[in-house]
Amino acid sequence: MHKKIDFETNSLIIGGGPSGSTLARRLSENSIENILIEKNRTYDKPCGGGVKSTVFNEFNIPRSIESKRITTFTLFSKKYKASVNLENTPISIVLRKEFDEKNRILAQDAGSIVKEGKYLDSKQYDDYIISTILLKDNKRINIKSKYLVGADGVKSTVRKKIFNSYQNALLTNYTLFKTTNSNDCKFYFAKEFSPNEYLWVFPHGDKVSVGSILKSNSNAKTPVSYTHLTLPTKRI
Repeated sequence: MHKKIDFETNSLIIGGGPSGSTLARRLSENSIENILIEKNRTYDKPCGGGVKSTVFNEFNIPRSIESKRITTFTLFSKKYKASVNLENTPISIVLRKEFDEKNRILAQDAGSIVKEGKYLDSKQYDDYIISTILLKDNKRINIKSKYLVGADGVKSTVRKKIFNSYQNALLTNYTLFKTTNSNDCKFYFAKEFSPNEYLWVFPHGDKVSVGSILKSNSNAKTPVSYTHLTLPTKRI
């Protein structure tokens, strides 16, 4: 027996990050009905927030959400450092909370239906799919669509439910410092910082983000330091 249908659309997109919201917007601009599901519209993804500065013109995104423009990044090893000039291809720093929500609003303005909720599961029939969504108010709804798009990140729930596929993941440990003096991006490569991975220092609005990638056998409670750089263990 088919589930009760609450909404019907051409495309159901799970995940309201840059990929999902951009797809939703482009579909709406081409008169293709779609519903975009985002689990948490106030979530601030813990990443540097670096995007190519051309993204604003290429995707018609207001440049006002650019918090800083980076024209240099520096690579450090235990003994050496190298600076890379990015003046011809600068990187813009954005706060993901603002950047992602702005893209969702642009999609909504173009005609997409945007809902805050969690994807639970779906069932495929001959020429359509019925997906169950748990909305923010704990109400369950069923959406019938011709296409289902999993744009919900590297640990995609859509992929897990449909293909029973699980992606290995790495942990990140980071801290935000209040500062306005950071104008470049730094990457540190050495086992003292992050064995086989890297440590980053990125401007993050009026703060600076210092973080590292951790593998499953790493100890996130042990600070790592080298010369002037210390990675605190407190996450804020």
